[in-house]
Amino acid sequence: MKINPRSLFAGEAITCLKLTESPSAEPASHQAQAVFITAETVAAARRRDALRPPQPGACADVAYGDILVLKRLDDGRMEGEHVPAGRDGGLALRVDTGRGDDLLLPFTGRHMLLARERLGDLSENGVPMDPDMRRVLDGIKGVFDLVIANPDPGRFNDTLIGQAFQSAMIDGCSASEIEIEPEEFGRKARADLMRARIARLEPRHPEALGSAQDPGRILAAAGILRDAAANGPAWTEDALRRAVGDRFRREVLGALTRTPISRMSVVAVSSEDFDMIRSGRVGPRLRGPWISALSDRILDTNGGRAEAVFLSRQGRDLLVVRDQPGVPAVVWSWPTADRFLEVTVHGEHFVNIAREEIPGDAELRRLALVLEQVEAGLDDEGPFSDVAGARASRSA
Repeated sequence: MKINPRSLFAGEAITCLKLTESPSAEPASHQAQAVFITAETVAAARRRDALRPPQPGACADVAYGDILVLKRLDDGRMEGEHVPAGRDGGLALRVDTGRGDDLLLPFTGRHMLLARERLGDLSENGVPMDPDMRRVLDGIKGVFDLVIANPDPGRFNDTLIGQAFQSAMIDGCSASEIEIEPEEFGRKARADLMRARIARLEPRHPEALGSAQDPGRILAAAGILRDAAANGPAWTEDALRRAVGDRFRREVLGALTRTPISRMSVVAVSSEDFDMIRSGRVGPRLRGPWISALSDRILDTNGGRAEAVFLSRQGRDLLVVRDQPGVPAVVWSWPTADRFLEVTVHGEHFVNIAREEIPGDAELRRLALVLEQVEAGLDDEGPFSDVAGARASRSA
């Protein structure tokens, strides 16, 4: 895209500092101006262009999400720089905190989400937003909006994609505890988006978002053969549903998923099977702050006793609870797509995503191939069956 930099800097420039490495402990800084290339800044620049004669040869080739920088050198000359979307441009804003001091706030690259949160907090605390602070906020929001609209890994790195989706998540809920890094969040978001696109084209495809394998097959593939009848009438599915306590139903199951209990799968497995599940026989256990908080809640709802294991396999969440060693355990299961994004325990907000769920590069490439095949209109008699078979063998 061609744009006139003069028109951009004429009304959209952020007065800031350009930080560069130096032999001393403190980075060197130069006065600078910067502009985010967003739909809003480009539209404003073109409105200015319409008011003046065109200047041949004065245009720069940029893409949405990029940043243009003008740095003042020690001899007074201005030096331009083009920072691609998501890269760290070494730019920082000096911000009055309203407490009699100021803050040097980086706002490019991996610092974008933190800068947005910090500036938003200052605004909520009554610190007036000057034009530069407002332009940084608007610029970051504009970049995040375009990334969410098209999270193309060819254009945007995982850090930027992750920050954009984390920002949207923070806007939509009050979650505060999240242990995964922006790059990991970006990979998770990319995988979910590809599965969502598969679902729009082929809702019954095994890789479609919302597709969920039968939990009995998941357990059987790990050598765990459920046989509730062998445990007596108290362990049948109907009996297990009737026996669940109101607090467990409301504070555990009701806090985890939008799936009503009437549509959940619930089966009993032996105490020995629970030990195998806990050891990783079915797959890696999910861990993290939200799992610890839910485990504490399960203890609260079971009189201070009980062990719980949380898994996510082949589109299914499985919560396995055993009251005490030697007694059968109960497996509650629902589609992973129905899991709530956050849970609140004792007033603390947790994001319900575990590091064990983050796809690796190989998984992302595999999903991209599946999506290409679905978009090409191939049916289950072709490569779909090979892909599904490979997926099943890896998950077993």
